Amino acid sequence: MQQLNKLTELIEKYLNGELTKAEHQEFERRLETDADFAREVLMHINIDKALSEVDVIELRKKMTDINGELKLHRKFRHELFSAKWQYLAVAASITLIVTFGAKYINTGPVSNEALISKYYTPYEAEGISRSAQSQTEKLLSDALVSYSNKDYESAVNKFLAYFQLDYTNIQAHFYYAISCFETNRISEAKKSFQLVIDHQNNLYVEQAKWYLGLCYLKTFETNQALAVFTEIVNEDSTYSEKAKEIIRKLK
Repeated sequence: MQQLNKLTELIEKYLNGELTKAEHQEFERRLETDADFAREVLMHINIDKALSEVDVIELRKKMTDINGELKLHRKFRHELFSAKWQYLAVAASITLIVTFGAKYINTGPVSNEALISKYYTPYEAEGISRSAQSQTEKLLSDALVSYSNKDYESAVNKFLAYFQLDYTNIQAHFYYAISCFETNRISEAKKSFQLVIDHQNNLYVEQAKWYLGLCYLKTFETNQALAVFTEIVNEDSTYSEKAKEIIRKLK
């Protein structure tokens, strides 16, 4: 019983970050080499994190009761393996970390959101201001100014007003698409980027393909994203190296 109490105390110190550096290293070495020890740690993690409806403080108090300790130990094991599927999913994730180590997880495929966070930046709005002559030109100028000021919600509305008068301006469609991406109108962004790409005879085709690939990542259409990034690599465009990196991290 005394040995079990010491083990519980050791695990609690590990979970609370109270171990010294040397103790922490020894603890993790034992995780990798001692299957029984790993199971005990897994049980504690799941009790603390997965079974959130349990009064953890009360359970810990009861676990210190020597007479009831073994009974609770068996009860927790039964609850751990009979919990609802969402708790089992947590257990499976923790088991993976215990078995293979965090190092393996970190070198596996990167999430789509992580890739977007690393590789997405809105296109720089350099040299897009213009003098306004007609009502149509003023609408476009105002939309571009809002975009330049990173007021993407306003830019979206102004581009839409402009499109009521002129739907042919490819530059407007490109900046509108990025404004849609920024405001989470991903479906609209895809349509406008594709329109720019299909037009072909404009200065924004390479950029539109790059952002279209990121749109597919955003909507978890990974196969479509891979197809776009592969096309970018094959065309040896400005974004080829970044596209290669994303392809490697998706596989």
